[in-house]
Amino acid sequence: MNAHHDNAPFYRRFAELLHRTIGLDVASLGHSTVERAVDQRAAAWYADGHAKATLIDYWDAVQRSPAMLQAA
Repeated sequence: MNAHHDNAPFYRRFAELLHRTIGLDVASLGHSTVERAVDQRAAAWYADGHAKATLIDYWDAVQRSPAMLQAA
């Protein structure tokens, strides 16, 4: 199964978070743009000592860290 399909609820959460925090209109950018951006930020986080983490773990980390939220 497609990993993006499996993680669709988390991509929607990130889209909702971006809308709430910065007013981003995901529909105007397209969901795939948001997914790519989340994937890039998560990949950087994974490479920074979280290699075995999942997108769920990344979501949880963003929720706990104002700095990560700002970077998301």
